[in-house]
Amino acid sequence: MLTLGCKAQVSQLVIDDEQCEKNFATNPDLALPHCTALVESRRLSQEDLASAFIFRGVAYTNKGDFDRAIQDFDQAIRLQPNRADAFNSMGMAIDYKRDYDRAIKNYDEAIRLKPDYADAFNNRGLVYEEKGDSDRAIQDFDQAIRLRPAYAEALDNRAGIYLFKGDYDRAIQDYGQAIKAEPNNAGNFNDRGIAFNGKKDYQRALQDLDQAVEMKPRDASILGNRGVTNFFLGQFKAAEDDLALSVRLMPTDPTSLIWLYVASSKSGENAVPELRKNSAVLKSTGWPLPVIQMYLHVNTSSDVLVAAKGNDAIRNKKQLCQAYFFLGEDALFHGNLTEAKKLFQEAIATRAMDAFEFMGASAELDRINTKAGK
Repeated sequence: MLTLGCKAQVSQLVIDDEQCEKNFATNPDLALPHCTALVESRRLSQEDLASAFIFRGVAYTNKGDFDRAIQDFDQAIRLQPNRADAFNSMGMAIDYKRDYDRAIKNYDEAIRLKPDYADAFNNRGLVYEEKGDSDRAIQDFDQAIRLRPAYAEALDNRAGIYLFKGDYDRAIQDYGQAIKAEPNNAGNFNDRGIAFNGKKDYQRALQDLDQAVEMKPRDASILGNRGVTNFFLGQFKAAEDDLALSVRLMPTDPTSLIWLYVASSKSGENAVPELRKNSAVLKSTGWPLPVIQMYLHVNTSSDVLVAAKGNDAIRNKKQLCQAYFFLGEDALFHGNLTEAKKLFQEAIATRAMDAFEFMGASAELDRINTKAGK
Protein backbone atom coordinates (compact mmCIF):
# COMPACT_ATOMS: atom_id res chain seq x y z
CA MET A 1 0.00 0.00 0.00
CA LEU A 2 2.71 2.52 0.97
CA THR A 3 4.34 4.87 -1.54
CA LEU A 4 7.10 6.17 0.73
CA GLY A 5 10.81 6.59 0.20
CA CYS A 6 13.82 6.61 2.55
CA LYS A 7 13.58 3.02 3.77
CA ALA A 8 15.83 3.58 6.77
CA GLN A 9 13.32 6.06 8.22
CA VAL A 10 10.18 4.12 7.51
CA SER A 11 11.10 0.55 8.45
CA GLN A 12 8.51 0.40 11.25
CA LEU A 13 5.94 2.00 9.00
CA VAL A 14 6.60 -0.68 6.41
CA ILE A 15 6.06 -3.37 9.05
CA ASP A 16 2.82 -1.69 10.13
CA ASP A 17 1.69 -1.50 6.52
CA GLU A 18 2.41 -5.17 5.86
CA GLN A 19 0.74 -6.38 9.06
CA CYS A 20 -2.30 -4.16 8.62
CA GLU A 21 -2.92 -5.13 5.01
CA LYS A 22 -2.15 -8.81 5.56
CA ASN A 23 -4.38 -9.35 8.59
CA PHE A 24 -7.24 -6.82 8.52
CA ALA A 25 -9.72 -9.34 7.08
CA THR A 26 -8.63 -12.51 8.90
CA ASN A 27 -6.99 -11.48 12.18
CA PRO A 28 -8.37 -8.11 13.28
CA ASP A 29 -6.75 -8.20 16.72
CA LEU A 30 -3.33 -8.45 15.09
CA ALA A 31 -4.14 -5.92 12.39
CA LEU A 32 -5.68 -3.17 14.50
CA PRO A 33 -2.57 -1.80 16.28
CA HIS A 34 -0.66 -1.72 13.01
CA CYS A 35 -3.52 -0.07 11.11
CA THR A 36 -3.83 2.49 13.92
CA ALA A 37 -0.10 3.19 13.78
CA LEU A 38 -0.45 3.91 10.08
CA VAL A 39 -3.43 6.21 10.60
CA GLU A 40 -1.63 8.14 13.33
CA SER A 41 1.76 8.29 11.59
CA ARG A 42 1.04 11.51 9.63
CA ARG A 43 3.39 10.17 6.97
CA LEU A 44 0.96 8.63 4.47
CA SER A 45 -0.24 10.00 1.20
CA GLN A 46 -3.95 10.82 1.02
CA GLU A 47 -4.61 7.62 -0.95
CA ASP A 48 -2.65 5.44 1.47
CA LEU A 49 -4.33 7.05 4.48
CA ALA A 50 -7.75 6.34 2.99
CA SER A 51 -6.71 2.70 2.49
CA ALA A 52 -5.51 2.47 6.09
CA PHE A 53 -8.87 3.77 7.32
CA ILE A 54 -10.66 1.19 5.17
CA PHE A 55 -8.48 -1.66 6.41
CA ARG A 56 -8.97 -0.62 10.02
CA GLY A 57 -12.69 -0.19 9.44
CA VAL A 58 -12.97 -3.72 8.09
CA ALA A 59 -11.02 -5.00 11.11
CA TYR A 60 -13.43 -3.20 13.43
CA THR A 61 -16.35 -4.67 11.48
CA ASN A 62 -14.96 -8.17 11.91
CA LYS A 63 -14.72 -7.54 15.65
CA GLY A 64 -18.33 -6.36 15.77
CA ASP A 65 -17.43 -2.74 16.54
CA PHE A 66 -19.61 -1.33 13.80
CA ASP A 67 -19.78 2.27 14.99
CA ARG A 68 -15.99 2.66 14.99
CA ALA A 69 -15.87 0.93 11.62
CA ILE A 70 -18.36 3.42 10.18
CA GLN A 71 -16.29 6.32 11.54
CA ASP A 72 -13.24 4.97 9.69
CA PHE A 73 -15.13 4.51 6.43
CA ASP A 74 -16.43 8.06 6.76
CA GLN A 75 -12.83 9.26 7.08
CA ALA A 76 -11.79 7.28 4.00
CA ILE A 77 -14.67 8.74 1.96
CA ARG A 78 -13.83 12.25 3.16
CA LEU A 79 -10.27 11.75 1.91
CA GLN A 80 -11.25 10.03 -1.35
CA PRO A 81 -14.94 10.45 -2.25
CA ASN A 82 -14.60 8.14 -5.27
CA ARG A 83 -13.44 5.05 -3.37
CA ALA A 84 -16.06 2.43 -4.24
CA ASP A 85 -14.52 -0.01 -1.77
CA ALA A 86 -15.11 2.45 1.07
CA PHE A 87 -18.83 2.66 0.26
CA ASN A 88 -19.04 -1.13 -0.08
CA SER A 89 -17.36 -1.64 3.29
CA MET A 90 -19.56 1.03 4.84
CA GLY A 91 -22.62 -0.79 3.53
CA MET A 92 -21.51 -4.00 5.21
CA ALA A 93 -20.99 -2.34 8.61
CA ILE A 94 -24.35 -0.58 8.41
CA ASP A 95 -26.05 -3.81 7.34
CA TYR A 96 -24.82 -5.45 10.53
CA LYS A 97 -26.62 -2.67 12.42
CA ARG A 98 -29.79 -3.65 10.52
CA ASP A 99 -30.12 -0.20 8.95
CA TYR A 100 -30.99 -1.81 5.63
CA ASP A 101 -32.06 1.22 3.63
CA ARG A 102 -28.92 3.14 4.53
CA ALA A 103 -26.79 0.10 3.68
CA ILE A 104 -28.44 -0.11 0.25
CA LYS A 105 -27.67 3.57 -0.41
CA ASN A 106 -23.98 2.88 0.22
CA TYR A 107 -24.01 -0.13 -2.10
CA ASP A 108 -25.81 1.97 -4.71
CA GLU A 109 -23.01 4.51 -4.54
CA ALA A 110 -20.32 1.81 -4.74
CA ILE A 111 -21.97 0.42 -7.88
CA ARG A 112 -22.36 3.91 -9.37
CA LEU A 113 -18.64 4.49 -8.92
CA LYS A 114 -17.73 0.99 -10.12
CA PRO A 115 -20.46 -0.58 -12.30
CA ASP A 116 -18.62 -3.91 -12.52
CA TYR A 117 -18.31 -4.27 -8.71
CA ALA A 118 -19.50 -7.86 -8.25
CA ASP A 119 -19.00 -7.79 -4.47
CA ALA A 120 -21.25 -4.76 -4.08
CA PHE A 121 -24.01 -6.42 -6.12
CA ASN A 122 -23.70 -9.55 -3.98
CA ASN A 123 -23.75 -7.57 -0.74
CA ARG A 124 -26.72 -5.48 -1.83
CA GLY A 125 -28.52 -8.68 -2.75
CA LEU A 126 -28.01 -9.93 0.79
CA VAL A 127 -29.62 -6.79 2.19
CA TYR A 128 -32.61 -7.12 -0.12
CA GLU A 129 -32.92 -10.72 1.05
CA GLU A 130 -32.85 -9.57 4.67
CA LYS A 131 -35.60 -7.06 3.82
CA GLY A 132 -37.69 -9.91 2.42
CA ASP A 133 -37.42 -8.77 -1.21
CA SER A 134 -36.17 -12.06 -2.62
CA ASP A 135 -36.87 -11.18 -6.25
CA ARG A 136 -34.78 -8.01 -6.03
CA ALA A 137 -32.06 -9.99 -4.26
CA ILE A 138 -31.96 -12.53 -7.08
CA GLN A 139 -31.51 -9.72 -9.60
CA ASP A 140 -28.41 -8.54 -7.73
CA PHE A 141 -27.02 -12.05 -7.38
CA ASP A 142 -27.65 -12.58 -11.11
CA GLN A 143 -25.61 -9.48 -11.85
CA ALA A 144 -22.80 -10.49 -9.50
CA ILE A 145 -22.59 -13.90 -11.18
CA ARG A 146 -22.71 -12.37 -14.65
CA LEU A 147 -19.73 -10.22 -13.72
CA ARG A 148 -17.92 -13.12 -12.03
CA PRO A 149 -19.26 -16.49 -13.25
CA ALA A 150 -17.33 -18.56 -10.67
CA TYR A 151 -18.44 -16.36 -7.75
CA ALA A 152 -19.17 -19.13 -5.25
CA GLU A 153 -20.59 -16.89 -2.54
CA ALA A 154 -23.11 -15.27 -4.89
CA LEU A 155 -24.04 -18.67 -6.30
CA ASP A 156 -24.61 -19.98 -2.79
CA ASN A 157 -26.66 -16.91 -1.88
CA ARG A 158 -28.87 -17.22 -4.94
CA ALA A 159 -29.28 -20.93 -4.31
CA GLY A 160 -30.41 -20.16 -0.78
CA ILE A 161 -33.24 -18.03 -2.09
CA TYR A 162 -34.26 -20.71 -4.58
CA LEU A 163 -34.28 -23.17 -1.69
CA PHE A 164 -36.45 -20.79 0.34
CA LYS A 165 -38.86 -20.56 -2.58
CA GLY A 166 -38.94 -24.33 -2.99
CA ASP A 167 -37.26 -24.20 -6.40
CA TYR A 168 -35.03 -27.11 -5.47
CA ASP A 169 -33.78 -27.83 -9.00
CA ARG A 170 -32.39 -24.34 -9.50
CA ALA A 171 -30.93 -24.40 -6.01
CA ILE A 172 -29.15 -27.68 -6.76
CA GLN A 173 -27.82 -26.24 -10.01
CA ASP A 174 -26.36 -23.19 -8.27
CA TYR A 175 -24.89 -25.23 -5.42
CA GLY A 176 -23.31 -27.48 -8.04
CA GLN A 177 -21.65 -24.48 -9.67
CA ALA A 178 -20.48 -23.27 -6.27
CA ILE A 179 -18.93 -26.69 -5.64
CA LYS A 180 -17.06 -26.47 -8.93
CA ALA A 181 -15.73 -23.06 -7.92
CA GLU A 182 -14.88 -24.15 -4.35
CA PRO A 183 -14.56 -27.96 -4.32
CA ASN A 184 -13.09 -27.98 -0.82
CA ASN A 185 -15.93 -26.02 0.79
CA ALA A 186 -17.94 -28.41 2.95
CA GLY A 187 -20.74 -25.89 3.26
CA ASN A 188 -21.57 -26.13 -0.43
CA PHE A 189 -22.01 -29.91 -0.19
CA ASN A 190 -24.06 -29.47 2.97
CA ASP A 191 -26.35 -26.93 1.32
CA ARG A 192 -26.82 -29.00 -1.81
CA GLY A 193 -27.69 -31.96 0.38
CA ILE A 194 -30.47 -29.92 1.96
CA ALA A 195 -31.82 -29.05 -1.50
CA PHE A 196 -31.78 -32.74 -2.49
CA ASN A 197 -33.78 -33.43 0.66
CA GLY A 198 -36.35 -30.94 -0.60
CA LYS A 199 -36.67 -33.01 -3.77
CA LYS A 200 -37.05 -36.16 -1.64
CA ASP A 201 -33.85 -37.50 -3.19
CA TYR A 202 -32.62 -38.56 0.22
CA GLN A 203 -29.91 -40.92 -0.97
CA ARG A 204 -28.34 -38.19 -3.10
CA ALA A 205 -28.63 -35.82 -0.16
CA LEU A 206 -26.87 -38.35 2.03
CA GLN A 207 -23.99 -38.60 -0.45
CA ASP A 208 -23.43 -34.84 -0.27
CA LEU A 209 -23.69 -34.77 3.50
CA ASP A 210 -21.30 -37.71 3.82
CA GLN A 211 -18.85 -35.67 1.74
CA ALA A 212 -19.39 -32.62 3.94
CA VAL A 213 -18.86 -34.66 7.12
CA GLU A 214 -15.68 -36.15 5.68
CA MET A 215 -14.38 -32.61 5.15
CA LYS A 216 -15.55 -31.29 8.55
CA PRO A 217 -16.12 -34.29 10.83
CA ARG A 218 -16.80 -32.20 13.94
CA ASP A 219 -19.13 -29.62 12.45
CA ALA A 220 -22.27 -29.85 14.59
CA SER A 221 -24.60 -28.35 11.98
CA ILE A 222 -23.47 -30.68 9.19
CA LEU A 223 -23.71 -33.72 11.47
CA GLY A 224 -27.18 -32.66 12.52
CA ASN A 225 -28.23 -32.22 8.90
CA ARG A 226 -27.00 -35.71 8.06
CA GLY A 227 -28.87 -37.02 11.05
CA VAL A 228 -32.10 -35.44 9.81
CA THR A 229 -31.49 -36.90 6.35
CA ASN A 230 -31.13 -40.36 7.88
CA PHE A 231 -34.41 -39.66 9.66
CA PHE A 232 -36.08 -38.96 6.32
CA LEU A 233 -34.73 -42.29 5.07
CA GLY A 234 -36.20 -44.10 8.07
CA GLN A 235 -32.71 -44.91 9.37
CA PHE A 236 -33.50 -43.77 12.88
CA LYS A 237 -30.52 -45.29 14.70
CA ALA A 238 -28.10 -43.63 12.26
CA ALA A 239 -30.06 -40.41 12.69
CA GLU A 240 -29.81 -40.71 16.46
CA ASP A 241 -26.04 -41.27 16.32
CA ASP A 242 -25.42 -38.17 14.18
CA LEU A 243 -27.77 -35.99 16.17
CA ALA A 244 -26.29 -37.14 19.48
CA LEU A 245 -22.81 -36.14 18.33
CA SER A 246 -24.17 -32.85 17.02
CA VAL A 247 -25.71 -32.13 20.43
CA ARG A 248 -22.46 -33.00 22.22
CA LEU A 249 -20.59 -30.56 19.98
CA MET A 250 -23.24 -27.82 20.20
CA PRO A 251 -25.28 -28.51 23.35
CA THR A 252 -27.14 -25.18 23.36
CA ASP A 253 -28.96 -25.65 20.04
CA PRO A 254 -32.55 -26.42 21.09
CA THR A 255 -33.71 -27.59 17.65
CA SER A 256 -31.04 -30.28 17.58
CA LEU A 257 -32.19 -31.45 21.02
CA ILE A 258 -35.73 -31.83 19.71
CA TRP A 259 -34.66 -33.73 16.59
CA LEU A 260 -32.53 -36.04 18.76
CA TYR A 261 -35.53 -36.70 20.98
CA VAL A 262 -37.72 -37.52 17.98
CA ALA A 263 -35.10 -39.79 16.37
CA SER A 264 -34.42 -41.59 19.65
CA SER A 265 -38.14 -42.09 20.21
CA LYS A 266 -38.45 -43.53 16.71
CA SER A 267 -35.70 -45.97 17.65
CA GLY A 268 -37.94 -47.25 20.44
CA GLU A 269 -36.15 -45.57 23.32
CA ASN A 270 -37.55 -43.61 26.24
CA ALA A 271 -35.96 -40.33 25.19
CA VAL A 272 -37.54 -38.13 27.87
CA PRO A 273 -34.72 -38.41 30.46
CA GLU A 274 -32.08 -37.48 27.92
CA LEU A 275 -34.15 -34.54 26.67
CA ARG A 276 -34.63 -33.33 30.23
CA LYS A 277 -30.90 -33.57 30.90
CA ASN A 278 -29.88 -31.95 27.61
CA SER A 279 -32.37 -29.10 27.89
CA ALA A 280 -31.16 -28.15 31.39
CA VAL A 281 -28.23 -26.24 29.84
CA LEU A 282 -30.43 -24.07 27.62
CA LYS A 283 -30.48 -20.38 28.48
CA SER A 284 -33.03 -19.15 25.96
CA THR A 285 -36.67 -19.10 26.99
CA GLY A 286 -37.97 -18.38 23.50
CA TRP A 287 -38.84 -20.56 20.57
CA PRO A 288 -38.58 -23.59 20.25
CA LEU A 289 -38.42 -24.17 24.04
CA PRO A 290 -42.23 -24.67 24.19
CA VAL A 291 -41.81 -27.78 22.01
CA ILE A 292 -39.31 -29.21 24.49
CA GLN A 293 -41.65 -28.37 27.36
CA MET A 294 -44.49 -30.21 25.60
CA TYR A 295 -42.37 -33.33 25.15
CA LEU A 296 -41.48 -33.08 28.86
CA HIS A 297 -45.19 -32.76 29.70
CA VAL A 298 -44.77 -29.26 31.12
CA ASN A 299 -47.19 -27.60 28.70
CA THR A 300 -49.74 -28.54 26.03
CA SER A 301 -50.01 -28.62 22.25
CA SER A 302 -52.14 -25.48 22.42
CA ASP A 303 -49.31 -23.69 24.24
CA VAL A 304 -46.92 -24.70 21.46
CA LEU A 305 -49.15 -23.28 18.73
CA VAL A 306 -49.70 -20.03 20.62
CA ALA A 307 -45.94 -19.62 21.12
CA ALA A 308 -45.22 -20.34 17.44
CA LYS A 309 -47.30 -17.38 16.28
CA GLY A 310 -45.21 -14.22 16.25
CA ASN A 311 -45.15 -10.83 14.54
CA ASP A 312 -42.45 -11.62 11.97
CA ALA A 313 -44.20 -13.19 8.97
CA ILE A 314 -41.21 -15.19 7.73
CA ARG A 315 -40.22 -16.41 11.20
CA ASN A 316 -43.86 -17.10 12.04
CA LYS A 317 -44.19 -19.33 8.99
CA LYS A 318 -41.16 -21.40 9.92
CA GLN A 319 -42.11 -21.63 13.60
CA LEU A 320 -45.62 -22.75 12.72
CA CYS A 321 -44.16 -25.37 10.40
CA GLN A 322 -41.96 -26.63 13.21
CA ALA A 323 -44.84 -26.60 15.65
CA TYR A 324 -47.15 -28.63 13.41
CA PHE A 325 -44.40 -31.12 12.54
CA PHE A 326 -43.30 -31.78 16.11
CA LEU A 327 -46.92 -31.96 17.25
CA GLY A 328 -47.46 -34.49 14.48
CA GLU A 329 -44.59 -36.57 15.80
CA ASP A 330 -46.13 -36.41 19.27
CA ALA A 331 -49.43 -37.64 17.82
CA LEU A 332 -47.60 -40.56 16.19
CA PHE A 333 -45.94 -41.44 19.49
CA HIS A 334 -49.40 -41.66 21.02
CA GLY A 335 -50.78 -43.77 18.18
CA ASN A 336 -53.08 -41.07 16.83
CA LEU A 337 -52.46 -41.56 13.13
CA THR A 338 -55.37 -39.43 11.92
CA GLU A 339 -54.28 -36.45 14.01
CA ALA A 340 -50.66 -36.92 12.96
CA LYS A 341 -51.58 -36.81 9.27
CA LYS A 342 -53.61 -33.66 9.80
CA LEU A 343 -50.73 -31.96 11.61
CA PHE A 344 -48.18 -32.96 8.98
CA GLN A 345 -50.49 -31.55 6.31
CA GLU A 346 -50.71 -28.32 8.30
CA ALA A 347 -46.90 -28.19 8.40
CA ILE A 348 -46.74 -28.53 4.63
CA ALA A 349 -49.45 -25.88 4.21
CA THR A 350 -47.14 -23.29 5.81
CA ARG A 351 -44.97 -23.44 2.66
CA ALA A 352 -41.81 -23.06 4.74
CA MET A 353 -40.10 -25.01 2.01
CA ASP A 354 -36.51 -24.61 3.20
CA ALA A 355 -37.31 -25.92 6.68
CA PHE A 356 -36.36 -29.47 7.65
CA GLU A 357 -39.71 -29.76 9.38
CA PHE A 358 -41.50 -29.05 6.10
CA MET A 359 -39.44 -31.79 4.45
CA GLY A 360 -39.95 -34.04 7.46
CA ALA A 361 -43.72 -33.69 7.29
CA SER A 362 -43.63 -34.77 3.66
CA ALA A 363 -41.40 -37.75 4.49
CA GLU A 364 -43.71 -38.82 7.31
CA LEU A 365 -46.82 -38.59 5.13
CA ASP A 366 -45.08 -40.71 2.50
CA ARG A 367 -44.25 -43.30 5.18
CA ILE A 368 -47.80 -43.30 6.45
CA ASN A 369 -49.25 -43.67 2.96
CA THR A 370 -46.80 -46.43 2.08
CA LYS A 371 -47.79 -48.41 5.18
CA ALA A 372 -51.44 -47.88 4.29
CA GLY A 373 -50.78 -49.27 0.80
CA LYS A 374 -51.62 -46.01 -0.97
